[in-house]
Amino acid sequence: MTFYQLAKTYPPCFVRLLARKKSGRPLTSGEIANLTFEHGVRLSTFEVEAISQQADWHGVDLPTMEAFIKACGFDFCDATQMHRIRAYIGSKPTFRYLRADANWKTYYLPLLLKWAASYAHPNDIPKPVRSLALRLRKTI
Repeated sequence: MTFYQLAKTYPPCFVRLLARKKSGRPLTSGEIANLTFEHGVRLSTFEVEAISQQADWHGVDLPTMEAFIKACGFDFCDATQMHRIRAYIGSKPTFRYLRADANWKTYYLPLLLKWAASYAHPNDIPKPVRSLALRLRKTI
């Protein structure tokens, strides 16, 4: 897949869902904002939040996109990482590290549902993600 195909497949809300520490806990928006500085753009916590809520990359310039993606620990140009992510999405993902967080129902679950809703057609959603989203909608 090309960079642009990956960007279309993995919108900001999904990238944000995968942002986590090596220990497994999710990164906070403040931590992501601090990490963007290392990647050439200084985003505020508010800007990180605004980007995180988007279901596509429209309106986000490339330097900002790159800083956000890399601060979240994501890299569209790393084939090994992209393969690992595709394998995770295709293997009944549980997002256990998010579900264990205190902000699961108020922050991460709505982001996950926003990501599932971002697909143009329901049949485009990977089947394991579609079934997870349907199960999780019932918990709201």
